[in-house]
Amino acid sequence: MTERRRRGTGSVESYVDSKGRERFRARIVLESGERKPVGVYDSKAEAERMLAAVLDETVDAKMAKLAGITVHAFGPGFLDKREKTDLVRGIKTERNRWKLHVDASPIAELTMSEVTRRDARAWLLWLQGRRIKYAHKHSRNGKKLSRVTMQNALNLLRKAFDVAVEDEICASNPFAGVKLPKDKGRTHEPWTYLTPEEQTKLLAAVPEPDRYMVAFAIGTGLRQGEQWSLRWKDVVKATDSPDLTAVVRFGSEGQPTKSGKIRRVPVFGLAQDALAALLYRIGTAVPNHFVFPALRGDRRQKGEPDDWKAWVRAAGITRNVRWHDLRHTCASSLVAGWWGRRWSLYEVRELMGHSSITTTERYAHLAESALKLAARETPGAKLLEEQNP
Repeated sequence: MTERRRRGTGSVESYVDSKGRERFRARIVLESGERKPVGVYDSKAEAERMLAAVLDETVDAKMAKLAGITVHAFGPGFLDKREKTDLVRGIKTERNRWKLHVDASPIAELTMSEVTRRDARAWLLWLQGRRIKYAHKHSRNGKKLSRVTMQNALNLLRKAFDVAVEDEICASNPFAGVKLPKDKGRTHEPWTYLTPEEQTKLLAAVPEPDRYMVAFAIGTGLRQGEQWSLRWKDVVKATDSPDLTAVVRFGSEGQPTKSGKIRRVPVFGLAQDALAALLYRIGTAVPNHFVFPALRGDRRQKGEPDDWKAWVRAAGITRNVRWHDLRHTCASSLVAGWWGRRWSLYEVRELMGHSSITTTERYAHLAESALKLAARETPGAKLLEEQNP
């Protein structure tokens, strides 16, 4: 008879031998699933004692092997696990982040169990001193890593050691509580937006049919990956209404959206006109086709269109404007009331799909003109004059 035991702790089975004696057989289960005998004993207590001793030796040997694994060697398995079990959005980006900022660092050759808090701080200093180096000519070559890039790398390494602690490879996480130095502040915003006049000039500088995708980006505020992944079947028209809605299911490279949720974005004004003009040009909207495909009909690659900078220059805009700034342009235009009714920050938050109103509040300064206008239009200030003629 075999007594039921906790999984992974082996088994003790009683049986009667050929001489009629009760004996006890102890076994362990290997990682492969194979059951390996430990031995046969006269009493259950002896079988339990020997089984426990063998299990302790097995665990010690396994832990010794794991404790010797380097940070570099730990990475692939950790990232594979995140892809399979955590369903991480943008795992390709995380693999590249590990390669550039962990594997290339001195900490990569240390074993997971020997990394100390001092090593963690040394890695962070190494990261802060890194310079961007593209294989091709790029305007950011030679510049330091952005704060966002460094924070993402730190978060990834901290998560790796969290997993190592859970797997009992490390006693504690040396990256717990390690933070980037406080930002010294800046005298300018790291992003920009286009004024109504600049929006008009940019659209005039972009040739058809690319003009439609630029107008759609400005009019909806979709992230680039969301726009590139949009298919015609996801552009839904309300019953008995001219209103359109874009059902945003995917983000960059067909991965889930940044929030992990499907959201429905109203298509109005500039964006609705752009879709109408595009549909007139192509004739038929095939449901499963991308709305803004690459030349061969597949999904566009991440990054700005090849002619983006030329279009910006042709519009007479001299400052650095990224494609992502079209998203900021949409939100700014709505908050400022440039396209009609002024939208509240909460309405803009819903449209943009921001996880927190704090993110939306970056546009709050644009609402100052709306606040002043509201104050001027409120008659309360004249009441005193009426009471004291």
